[in-house]
Amino acid sequence: MQNHIVCPSNKPVPSPGTYVIHIPKDQVYHVSPPENANHYQALTHKSKTRRRPCCRYLYWSLGILAFLLALVAVSAAIFYLVVKPRSLDYSVDTISIFGVNLTAAAAASSASLTVSPEFDARIQWVKCKKI
Repeated sequence: MQNHIVCPSNKPVPSPGTYVIHIPKDQVYHVSPPENANHYQALTHKSKTRRRPCCRYLYWSLGILAFLLALVAVSAAIFYLVVKPRSLDYSVDTISIFGVNLTAAAAASSASLTVSPEFDARIQWVKCKKI
C-alpha cells in the first residue's frame, strides 16, 4: 500500500520520482561560471580605487592653493594684531619748483628739449589716526 499525502485543496499531489521539465530557450537564463564573477569583481574593485591622474593633480593643486590662501589670511591677521597699523595725518606747508625755464625751452629745438625741474616740498606730520 502506498502512502498518499492528503492536501486540503482538491489538486492531486504528484508521486515522488524524477521529472523532466521542458522550458523554452528564450526563458532560460545564462549563469556565468564563478571564474568570470571573480574576474569581474577584480576589475570593478580596481576601477573604484583608480582615478585619472589629471583629477589627482587638480585636487592636489586646489588643496595646496586653499592651504596657501589660509596661511596668507592667518599671517595677515597676525600682522594686523601685532603691528596695529594707523593712517597718517599730514599737511603740506610749502611747495617750491626750481629749474623750469620756459623761454629757453621754447627757443630750443624739440630734439634737444630737456626740462629737469627740482621740487622742494615741506610736509608736516600731525599725528596718527587709528583705522
